[in-house]
Amino acid sequence: MADEEDAAERAFTGFWQGAAGGRFPKLRSRQDLWALLVVITCRRAIDLFQAERRDPVIGESAIGGPKDGGPRGIEQVLGRRPAPDVDAEAEELYRLLFHRLGDDRLRTVALYRLEGYSNAEVAAKLGCSVSSVEQKLRAIRAVWRGEGAP
Repeated sequence: MADEEDAAERAFTGFWQGAAGGRFPKLRSRQDLWALLVVITCRRAIDLFQAERRDPVIGESAIGGPKDGGPRGIEQVLGRRPAPDVDAEAEELYRLLFHRLGDDRLRTVALYRLEGYSNAEVAAKLGCSVSSVEQKLRAIRAVWRGEGAP
C-alpha cells in the first residue's frame, strides 16, 4: 500500500526527469519551484490513490470539492507557501540531497540549476565549459539516484 513517502519520491523523481528533459523552462524562483512540486506531488498522490482503488476517476476530479461552491480539485491544495510540515520535510530532503553530493562544486551546480540558470549560464558563472557543467549534472543525477559515489 502506498503512502505519502511513495508520492513524494515519485514526485521528486518526476521533477528531476522533467528538469533533465527541459520540461520546466519557466522556473524562475523558489515560489515557482514550490508550486510545481506541489502540483506534481498532488498528481502522483492521485495516481497512487487511483491505482490502489482501481477507480476510473481521472485528474483533479479525484480530489472532489465542497458542495458550497468553494474551491474544487487542485485549487484546494495550492497556496502561496506550502504547509509548515511540508516545508520542513522539503528542507530536510534538500539538505540530505545536497549532503549526498559531498563536493562543493557539485552542490554549486545543483543550486544554480535549481535557481533556474541554464547550463551555459552556470558554466559562465563557474568559469568552465558547458560540457563540464553537463558532466557534473550527470554525476549529480547519479548520486541522487543512488548510482554514484558522493
